[in-house]
Amino acid sequence: MIQAQLMKYVATTVGPWLLKLLWPLIERFVADLAKDIFEKLKNRSREAVQTHLETRQSEAMQQASSAEKSAKAASNPREKEELESSARMWREMARQLQADNDALKAQLNDLMQAAEQEFDRKIKNGQPSIDASKDTITLVVGGQRTSLPALPPPKNE
Repeated sequence: MIQAQLMKYVATTVGPWLLKLLWPLIERFVADLAKDIFEKLKNRSREAVQTHLETRQSEAMQQASSAEKSAKAASNPREKEELESSARMWREMARQLQADNDALKAQLNDLMQAAEQEFDRKIKNGQPSIDASKDTITLVVGGQRTSLPALPPPKNE
């Protein structure tokens, strides 16, 4: 009985003080860690998308150049027209890939910004508290509850 009363006293007096002292440190650490992770994820995703699309764009430009060279060398007017048409198509594809690349980068940026803002909102709303209103004392963080462990029994020496 005394142990339960002592636990409740410690939880209601020392607990809030300890949380007030420690939570800003924990919050800052978690926020900095998450920002680093978001930044690395954003950079790696951007690089992957850019590399993929730039490779495809480069291939399209090479195809366009190849078709143009072949068109210049062609002696048959019909073949020349077909090759010039093919070169225009490949150049258009390269332009479209560039536009797709720009659009994907913007979407990726928007997605990552939204995720960072959601994380920031959740961590700011996650201020911990101690609920000692019942027999079991619980720590509440962001709506999640966990029971605090009981004090160990006193040692008989």
